[in-house]
Amino acid sequence: RYTWWDGTSLPSDPFKTHFGGLASYTGSQNVVVGDTLTFSPKTVGDFRLAYVRARNGFIPEQYGDPLSLFGPNWAALASQVTIPVTPLASIAGIYGLGGVYNRAIVNDYFLSGSIIRVLGRHTLKFGGEVRRNEWNFAQGTTSAGSFSFDPTFTSANPLAPAGTGFSVASFFLGYPSSGTLAGVAPTDSLEYYGALYFQDTYNVNRRLTITPGIRWDWPQGFTEKNDRLTVLLPHATDPLGTAVGLPLKGQIALVNSPAYPDRTQIMAHHELFAPRLNVAFSPYDNTSIRAGYGLSWIPPDMVNYSMSPFQSPVNAAQTTMVPSIGGTSSLIPAATFQNPFPGGLVPTIGHKPSALGIFEGQSIASPIPNERYGYAQQWNLEVEQQLPKNWAFDVGYAGSKGTHLSFSTVQLNQLPDSQLAQGANLNTQVPNPFHGYIQAGLLSGSTVSRGQLLRPYPQFQSFQDTAGGAVGDSHWDSLQTRLLKRFGSAGVLQGAYIWSRLISNTDTLTSWLETHGTGGVQDWNNLRGEKSLASFDVPNRFVASYVLELPFGAGHSFLANAGPVVNRIVGGWMVNGITTLQSGFPLAITTASNITGSQGGGSRPNVVSMNKKITAPAQNRLNKWFNTAAFAQPAAFTFGNESRTDNQLRDHGIANWDFALAKDVAVSEALSFEFKTEVFNLFNRQQFGDPGTAMGTPTFGVVSSTIGNPRLIQFSGRLSF
Repeated sequence: RYTWWDGTSLPSDPFKTHFGGLASYTGSQNVVVGDTLTFSPKTVGDFRLAYVRARNGFIPEQYGDPLSLFGPNWAALASQVTIPVTPLASIAGIYGLGGVYNRAIVNDYFLSGSIIRVLGRHTLKFGGEVRRNEWNFAQGTTSAGSFSFDPTFTSANPLAPAGTGFSVASFFLGYPSSGTLAGVAPTDSLEYYGALYFQDTYNVNRRLTITPGIRWDWPQGFTEKNDRLTVLLPHATDPLGTAVGLPLKGQIALVNSPAYPDRTQIMAHHELFAPRLNVAFSPYDNTSIRAGYGLSWIPPDMVNYSMSPFQSPVNAAQTTMVPSIGGTSSLIPAATFQNPFPGGLVPTIGHKPSALGIFEGQSIASPIPNERYGYAQQWNLEVEQQLPKNWAFDVGYAGSKGTHLSFSTVQLNQLPDSQLAQGANLNTQVPNPFHGYIQAGLLSGSTVSRGQLLRPYPQFQSFQDTAGGAVGDSHWDSLQTRLLKRFGSAGVLQGAYIWSRLISNTDTLTSWLETHGTGGVQDWNNLRGEKSLASFDVPNRFVASYVLELPFGAGHSFLANAGPVVNRIVGGWMVNGITTLQSGFPLAITTASNITGSQGGGSRPNVVSMNKKITAPAQNRLNKWFNTAAFAQPAAFTFGNESRTDNQLRDHGIANWDFALAKDVAVSEALSFEFKTEVFNLFNRQQFGDPGTAMGTPTFGVVSSTIGNPRLIQFSGRLSF
């Protein structure tokens, strides 16, 4: 089999600004060769060889614009910016601009085989697969800088900014609260994966079947053609400590170097065995019972985008703006939007172990190579019962447990919670022991805040593990029911209801792809306190579906004796549809200003009233979806008591009806025509988007978006002969 596909998409630019829009391109080619061999009546083999080449990317409209438009200091940075796009601004509570440059070329090779052997009551199946994945990639999301503006710099008091500052004023003054710029170098990475499996379907008797199985996974971590990959060594001695007289721990190391001889980002794991067991039992002819259990391994680099080779600091060196000489709680700007990086940019350095010292004093992120692999356990028990008159009912329990799950990144350099008791003393400027040894950034000055020196890795700003820390956890339970009615050849009607609960301390690893806001971590030193309802918990979901032929015309209950002309009008009608009713997702409430002083943690408000919900139709709550007065800004240097997601507040749920009406007309014995009208979102119901969830912004509690499409009607006809 050979397939080819290609597509492009141009940006919508009605005002001809040539800014903010993206042109995209995509395409793929796929070749598969397979052979199924019958070795004997009881032995069959199936073998496949496949190759896929895919390419895709984005090009922002502002690609190629000169940076000199933003001032002479930007003109000086132009030669250091690796992708020529313009800087981006995000104004709290107002708007944020985007402009992702992306180029990806993938070559995948697959070899797989399986053999089925029947031995009496046993059906044995065993096989395996090998994959080779080549990935050439370059992406710049902030390659000319991304700057955030909040009310802090225009507040009367930086330790209590609520209601006194304005993010737009901070923008006009050119005082960002934070800013980063990442240089980009393309990567040419390679990854192998192999697996073997064995399964035995044992028919004990006609009523009982047991199917045990086991799979062995062998995932290899990424390698890069030029060894431009880094790992995080949190317990390694930092040579800078000898120079400054401090016992500094924590280092970043290149692969295939004396500090880390392996070429892969993560160490190989050879003990990844995944057992599974299924049982099917039918005690009576009209009753069946099924149960199952399975374990699946989750290699972090296969699910965590933060571990992608292009994100290694040597390929995407990040320069962090220093907005204030006194840390995040000072009103004294250290740099402005007009001159955000007076010391220049941190360059990409390639595979040069001797050059890693350039990251001292910066924010760094890389995987810890010996992290444990996450795994998911799933189990279920289901009972199906056939009832009289073509009714059927089933009820079941399903659950899962995620262990050692990844976070997108884990912040290891948050200030210890016990130090927050020092309060404003943490902002006191003290002599900087790194002065003269670190050349750029917050730690290059003659003084530094006391809080910085109390961090676990004081020689760095952010110190993040992109392997996710293997400290995530989740648990899901569900009750699942279904009722089915068959009407013979006239159709089927069924309804399903699921009650479930999902609890976790981590959520999706690709939150930027979601239309619903996800809960983040407030205190990395207390991940147990982050456990809450998951951001995508759905306690109730009901789905009804039907395919029914209307009982009119010849051979039916009504107008059965209709003549040919009348039968062509009243007969052959069919309706089908799907109705979905679902609870909304929990909301994650945060604060617009982070005055916790934690230097790495997040900020959530305090709950001052348990009367958070407003009971009213959704249309009447768009300007106040919930009781915003139920939350208050925590005192400076404290964390709020609001949970990671709120167990009372949810966004708008789903109430959708899709419907179709079809008419089949027999033109002649050998010719028929079907006309169909399909209506999606029959009642034209709006599903509202999330309300604003950042306390201290003008949009807090305000719904300003919708999800999904309005009513859509389409007509189709089909001629059969």
